[in-house]
Amino acid sequence: MGRLVCFVKISGQDQLKVLTTMPGTAPYMVRNLCVGKPYWYWETIPLGSVVGADFTNAPIGTANVQINQQNMAAITARPEDVLIYDPPLDA
Repeated sequence: MGRLVCFVKISGQDQLKVLTTMPGTAPYMVRNLCVGKPYWYWETIPLGSVVGADFTNAPIGTANVQINQQNMAAITARPEDVLIYDPPLDA
C-alpha cells in the first residue's frame, strides 16, 4: 500500500486529498485523478492530519501509467519535508 497526495476535483473545487492505494494501483490513480496536476507518492507518511503540501519539484500527473510509475520511483523528497500537518509534526 502507499499514500498518494494530490488535488482532486470535488463539486467543482480542487481539494487536497491523501489517498491510500493498493499495491500497484498508484500510477493508475494518478492517471484517473491527477493528470496535469502535481502529486506526491510514498509507501508511508507520518501519521497526522495533512492540511497542505509544497508541490515544488513534484511530478505532474500524466495519462501514461508507465511515465507515472517512473516519476514516482524518481521522487526523492521526504514527506516530512513537503507535507504540512495540523498540528505540526514537531508540536
